[in-house]
Amino acid sequence: MIRTTTEAIEALRAFNRFHTQFFGVLEASFMGSGLSLAEARVLFEIARCQPVPASGIQAELGLDAGYLSRMIRRFEASELVYRDRGVDARQRPISLTVKGRDVLGAVDSEVQQDVAASIAHLDSLDRAALVEALQTVTALLSRGKAER
Repeated sequence: MIRTTTEAIEALRAFNRFHTQFFGVLEASFMGSGLSLAEARVLFEIARCQPVPASGIQAELGLDAGYLSRMIRRFEASELVYRDRGVDARQRPISLTVKGRDVLGAVDSEVQQDVAASIAHLDSLDRAALVEALQTVTALLSRGKAER
């Protein structure tokens, strides 16, 4: 049983190292997409909330405004997103193009297959235990973040 904050920190950090290595999230090209994990996540958030201003993405993900702005410009140049006219230049809504939806769909499909393969060896009881454990971790860490 973990008794100290230091032990809990080490356990969480060890899990984070395991998770990032297990799913290859630190690779330069996430799931062979040519996108970084951050870029794939931004495309996901655009798809989930579109049309969305960059400030909405920034608030949701906590990204540096300059970094996000450069990323959006690259997405526009690659024809993955388009920006409508907004009230002002900073609030122009961003949406995925057909090409952007296709790229995100391919990444999402690859992630689904990878995760399915990683849990294929689990029986239904083990899958239920995994889901419960992940929900518990999410609830515990979310509660702590809300208190800060």
